[in-house]
Amino acid sequence: MGADKTNNIMTLSSGVSQPLLADVQYFELYSSLALNRKLKNIVLPGFYCGFEPVPGTGLSVRITSENSEGKGAASVDVNNVQISVQQIEDVTVSVKAGATNIIVLEANFEHGVKTTQVDSASSVSAARIYARTDNTIGQNQIELCRVIVPGGATAVTKEMIVLKYRVNRAVGVEFSNEISSTEERKAATPLAVKTLHDLVDTKAPLDSPHLSGTPTSPTPEPGTNNAQIANTAFVKAAITTLINGAPSTLDTLKEIAAAINNDPNFSTTINNALALKAPLASPALTGIPTAPTAAQGTNNTQIATTAYVRAAISALVGSSPEALDTLNELAAALGNDPNFATTMTNALAGKQPLDATLTALAGLPTGANKLPYFTGTDTVAQTDLTQVGRDILAKSNTQAIIQYLGLGEGSALPVGVPVPWPSATLPTGWLKCNGAAFDKVKYPRLATAYPSGKLPDLRGEFIRGWDDGRGVDAGRALLSIQTGMLEKHRHIVVANDWYDSKEEWELATIFRRAYTQGRGLDAADVGGTLIPSPTLHTRGSIGNTGGSETRPRNIAFNFIVRAA
Repeated sequence: MGADKTNNIMTLSSGVSQPLLADVQYFELYSSLALNRKLKNIVLPGFYCGFEPVPGTGLSVRITSENSEGKGAASVDVNNVQISVQQIEDVTVSVKAGATNIIVLEANFEHGVKTTQVDSASSVSAARIYARTDNTIGQNQIELCRVIVPGGATAVTKEMIVLKYRVNRAVGVEFSNEISSTEERKAATPLAVKTLHDLVDTKAPLDSPHLSGTPTSPTPEPGTNNAQIANTAFVKAAITTLINGAPSTLDTLKEIAAAINNDPNFSTTINNALALKAPLASPALTGIPTAPTAAQGTNNTQIATTAYVRAAISALVGSSPEALDTLNELAAALGNDPNFATTMTNALAGKQPLDATLTALAGLPTGANKLPYFTGTDTVAQTDLTQVGRDILAKSNTQAIIQYLGLGEGSALPVGVPVPWPSATLPTGWLKCNGAAFDKVKYPRLATAYPSGKLPDLRGEFIRGWDDGRGVDAGRALLSIQTGMLEKHRHIVVANDWYDSKEEWELATIFRRAYTQGRGLDAADVGGTLIPSPTLHTRGSIGNTGGSETRPRNIAFNFIVRAA
């Protein structure tokens, strides 16, 4: 058998299995913690007092030890051993933002190992409080609370602390005469039970109550239609709304019943009677209905009887011949044409007065693809109409004919001819010669001139005639590009020896001291001495003048080409 020294507040450490474990108590007053130790394996795990969580500083929760009964006390089962834990001081637990932190009370027990929370030399703690974020609870742990901290939070609030998973326990019962207490460890005395029973006897049951006296209830809103109780004020208001200002002779059901001859099927009776009447709008009369005969000449909405119609027809026919005294006969005579007058007017409008010209045209034989023409005054002949003529006649307007004949703007030039144009804005149907590609489907005639589908780039270029076998610019292909070139030549150095008539001599002749015949490429050495004196006084130079290119005088135009 083992024993606890409660005054030293030591936990059970004996691992001996015995059927009974007794301990001697000397009339000591048991606290909740002491009672738990005496009732191990009988008292259930949970919190019996204290261990209250409140927000701490920043991201932390403070577990308070003080409550209305003193220090905190809890019980934790570790395998087959019950550990009682008493909280002496407050404990602060850090939590993580963006996570569900389960605050647990953990108890430890190991056979043969002393466990204490005050012995710093021991490596095993008997109990501890800490936060778990793996959403699990160990076998030797009980949940104290959960702290659900949103991401980005910097402090714990009361709303983040959840206690619904915590198990609270109570030891002992306190009897009380109160009937409104919410404390779990207080039991009602017989006096409290009788007081509550007497109070219940004064109440009406929910199921089919039999009220007495003058019971009242809130007046529902007008038009309410549900299970709410209707008081007399609601009923009177509903009746007033139902009567709605009806005359005093018809403000009761009896008076209304008398007004409809006490007929419970009054609506059916009236509907059956109305079914025998003709409506004012579009009545479908049966039998032989009659009406007063209107006077002849009447023209309004009065009903026309057969007598009125016969008299009107007789006046219409008058003395017409028998073959034309009905509308059917007249319609047949007009070819059943409802627009006979318009038909005749249109037919006459398409006629010409008969004259010699029309007579001459009428004398021509008819035939397909023939075109009449005048050979003289009132003299007409025929000629064959070609496909081109038929195409022209088939055009819907003059613009289409002009386009078909190619007589539009710039039509005198064939498609594809480059033309100098004095404006940057192009006329309709023309493209710039800027080396750009064009749509060969859209411009098929231009594609015939430029099969590559790309126009030549004539910006800043001169156009040169194609050699075509002449031999002046041999080897050139149409639309080929030729770079610039300077023809080879010789320059003359002017020298003056002051002995003759200031003639010009070639530089080579001067230095060879020999006469030459001719100038430039035609010079020939004839021998002799150039001057009698070996000393020659000359002046000569070859200069560099001009710009960055060799070109003739010119005027800039915008080269364009007709595309269609």
